Amino acid sequence: MVDKKRWKSNYGLAYIENLKEIISNGGKIHLSPFGLINNYNDLQGIILPDNSKFSNVDFQNIDLSESRIKNAWIEKSQFNNCFFYKANLEYITEHENLFKGCNFIKTSFKKGVIGFKGSKFENCFFEKVNFNGTGFICAEFNNCIFRDCNLTLIDFNASSFENCNFEGLLKDTWFRGGYKFKQDINEFGIPKINKMKNVSFLKAQLTLVNFNNNCDLSTVILPENGKYIKITNWKSNLEKIYKKNNYLSDKDRRELDIFYKVHSVYAATQNDYILNYQDLVEEYGDNVADYIWCQLQ
Repeated sequence: MVDKKRWKSNYGLAYIENLKEIISNGGKIHLSPFGLINNYNDLQGIILPDNSKFSNVDFQNIDLSESRIKNAWIEKSQFNNCFFYKANLEYITEHENLFKGCNFIKTSFKKGVIGFKGSKFENCFFEKVNFNGTGFICAEFNNCIFRDCNLTLIDFNASSFENCNFEGLLKDTWFRGGYKFKQDINEFGIPKINKMKNVSFLKAQLTLVNFNNNCDLSTVILPENGKYIKITNWKSNLEKIYKKNNYLSDKDRRELDIFYKVHSVYAATQNDYILNYQDLVEEYGDNVADYIWCQLQ
């Protein structure tokens, strides 16, 4: 259990005042008055004022477990080998930052905004992280692991992933090759193309996961549990599925119509796609699911 009361001591209060000065004007974080813990600079449990603005701050080997950095604006800063166990990062807005070798375990990014102007996350570990309501915009993730995180109703808008692993449930999650709206490039700049290079879903469950806007899936590894299929030439295969339906009942044809209309919206700009058989069963029924699956074999 982190002792948060220590930050109300004379040593703690003086350090926080000095820290607020560094946060506002930039610079490297000084050694904690409480020394090191497991070779990390011990800032466990520190509570910073809401709406703090970080600019050009250098965090090196910092343990920020159970810290509160809520509703902060963080820009052009570096976090190298930092530990965010149970840290409260809710409602933050961060951009042009570098997170390298950081561990986010049971961290809350609830309703934050991640990735403005291409923030980079390299060799980072995310486990049981709360991304409820979190917005993403052109973040770059390289050599990262996402394990059992809350990734329901998440749109990774123009975010890119290389050599990343996803484990656990992803539901109603969107991966895109670029921006959802073309005009976003005027506000947020040119994003890194999302090639999804060597992205593994081997230990993941993909439920109603969507891939759009020229998202490259050629090197993606499918989940080992369940029935999934990776489709190339998605638009032409979708057309084929829709046209060869003579033996379906009227009810099943109506369900197939819905399937076609839902997926054809983005198929023109998406060459590869991944379908989950169980999703098809639950959304359109056994007969339509079997028909679609047979047409794609």
